[in-house]
Amino acid sequence: MLDYRFVGHGKFGGPDVLGVHDGKLNPPGASELRLKVKAVSVNPIDYKRRNGTFKLMEPSRDTPMGICHDAVGVVESVGSAVNAYKVGDVVAARKRHPGTFATATLVDEDVAAKVPEGVSVNDAAAVPLAGMTALQVLRAAGLRAGETVFISGGSGGVGHYALQLAKHHFKASRVVTTCSTNKVEFCIAMGADEAIDYTQYEKNEQYKDRGKFDVVFDTTGDVQAMIHLGKPGRKVISIAVVDYPLAPEANIAVKAMLAVWGAANHLAAWWAGTQFQMVLMKPNHDDLALLLMLLHSNKLKSEIAKTFKGLESAKDAFEELERGHVAGKIVVEI
Repeated sequence: MLDYRFVGHGKFGGPDVLGVHDGKLNPPGASELRLKVKAVSVNPIDYKRRNGTFKLMEPSRDTPMGICHDAVGVVESVGSAVNAYKVGDVVAARKRHPGTFATATLVDEDVAAKVPEGVSVNDAAAVPLAGMTALQVLRAAGLRAGETVFISGGSGGVGHYALQLAKHHFKASRVVTTCSTNKVEFCIAMGADEAIDYTQYEKNEQYKDRGKFDVVFDTTGDVQAMIHLGKPGRKVISIAVVDYPLAPEANIAVKAMLAVWGAANHLAAWWAGTQFQMVLMKPNHDDLALLLMLLHSNKLKSEIAKTFKGLESAKDAFEELERGHVAGKIVVEI
């Protein structure tokens, strides 16, 4: 057992429940890497787990519970079945279970990828969860070169990667997004052809009279308002709602609620002639390696809104994220 320090929480709540704890980390399993963590990024899913939003849908964990999923680190040791990585490699990963906000962490090799030389640790740490989510949604939607896409919340972590990927990787002809007043120029710089300032409209009015899109990508939860934006037969995909099949650990009451919620979205899409789908990002080596190579070739950019330093900055980092309106990502150097 190896000593390490980690950020965790022994109860659900706000940023104040986070603390720095001493722990013991097992040696890596056969297909695992032990990383000396250099940087992590924080995401909304992290604070939603911390504040108990998903406690009815997830199995209980030992306390104090670790936090965060994204990390870049230096390989300190590898499992007996690992051949693709060696000690000293700089690796990015999206851990399947929380626990990267730490001095060291164990990750499965199939959710890791080497960071190309020239890509900064911070830029690489920002990309795993948000970047793979954006990539997998646009792929699942079937976005093709020359098509049009509507992306809500284009200035956020997922949104700013989605704008870039849609325009430059998938070669969309028209990319439209929503954002607040002071993020319009940012979204245009990220690849949007039009950035709609939602603060200038009554609720959901910004979605009217925008035409029909080949792909509609919801990052904000306004599925019902956006369903009519899709062309007949095309997909409206959300990452901001949870559908029944994605909550196998939920109790019966929660499953029933999610089933009704999901059915309402599917029915509304059917009525509008579109298809509704909820996408849950699946971490994997290939997608992460692709995103890191796009960073290396300057075809993708990690916009880092603010950088914090040290395990003790966890509370401040999450308070910044939870205030909202962050353009891009927040990274913490360990």
